[in-house]
Amino acid sequence: MRTAVKGDAVNAALTRDVGMPLADGLAAYASNRHAEAVAAIVIRPTDLLPQHEIFMLHF
Repeated sequence: MRTAVKGDAVNAALTRDVGMPLADGLAAYASNRHAEAVAAIVIRPTDLLPQHEIFMLHF
């Protein structure tokens, strides 16, 4: 996975944005680092919005 994120293909972006945080979070959870696991895995609402909608949330 760490090699895949270095590319510029769609797979690299998906691995970087979804795969790595999930893998890191699961590894943290398995090591009883629960707060770190949640921080890595949680999808924040602003992650799902287009940039122009995030801008509008500030007003």
